[in-house]
Amino acid sequence: MPEARQSNTDHATHTDSHRHRLFSLYRFRQRKASVHSTAEHRPSASVLQSNTCLLETPPKSSRLYSISGLYEPHPDAAIETEFNALYQAIISHVREFYSIDKAANGASQAIIEHATAGLGIPWPQVLSLLGEHSTRLGALALCVGWTILSRSLLLKLGMSNSPGSTFLPPEIVECFQTFSVGGAVMLGMDDPSQVNFALLSRWKQASATLMHTTYIRDAFSHFDSRTVNIERALNDLDPLLELYASDDVSKTIRQDNLRTILKRGATFAVILFAQPSFWQLDWIGAEGTKEQEDSAEEEKQFTQGNIQQASMQDHITPEELVIWPALLRVMDGEGQRVGGELLGKKMFLTDFAWE
Repeated sequence: MPEARQSNTDHATHTDSHRHRLFSLYRFRQRKASVHSTAEHRPSASVLQSNTCLLETPPKSSRLYSISGLYEPHPDAAIETEFNALYQAIISHVREFYSIDKAANGASQAIIEHATAGLGIPWPQVLSLLGEHSTRLGALALCVGWTILSRSLLLKLGMSNSPGSTFLPPEIVECFQTFSVGGAVMLGMDDPSQVNFALLSRWKQASATLMHTTYIRDAFSHFDSRTVNIERALNDLDPLLELYASDDVSKTIRQDNLRTILKRGATFAVILFAQPSFWQLDWIGAEGTKEQEDSAEEEKQFTQGNIQQASMQDHITPEELVIWPALLRVMDGEGQRVGGELLGKKMFLTDFAWE
């Protein structure tokens, strides 16, 4: 019996030792497999060195290829029709909801400057226009039109076209700012700007095609990022407009109508963005001034790296005051400058008074 117990003890000890050796062998093979796997996935020094060439600026292609699947650009006649219709909607709004007979105490400097930021007309002159029966509605139409159009162009410097105020999709403006400096495409000093703007034109068309559902077909849904900026624009305008609103109209109805016009302006901004061409707004005061501008000054604007919006002039007379600009094509989709092709008719304050 003692011998049997000793035999069982020896067998158990042998079994435990065998299991320990198997477990150690398993752990060794695991570590070995792990080392091989890490070595296989670790890039070699030659691979790391070869990838550095991908971080360098690639050479430019000798030509720009067309992209299939893009939406066709709208004809000029359709753009001009919508541009004019936007103006008529603004005129109808001010005629319906505001009174020339209402005796307002006068808007403060802060209220006027919020509604006309960047306009270029001194606020006392705006206040004077609002105080006159013959010019009040025209001045209000100017404020609404400026608020819309100053937020509608991509290639324009200024606060009104920042992601926090633009009527274009804010993410488009943010994307544009990643390959521009200060909100403008910087032109190379050693070569002409044609290739830069031709590339930008194709980016505009491709972006507009991909975002058509969100910003045209299903515009102003819960997914539309422009809604916040439209409300901001309304809040900038309404403190001024409310001072001259007719007493017999509902504030809610008036604001809803104004909001509809602002949305229509935002839709026009996207349509204009989708075109291959690049645009300016001609706010220059006197008839014929734009066509007679010195060509050297125009050249200077382009070589400085941006397309500046023609600004309004200080201290101009009511007869010279533009309340709705002409739309000016300044460059085509291939980056070629064109001679300022006009769409739409420039409207003066005196034109509005006699409508």
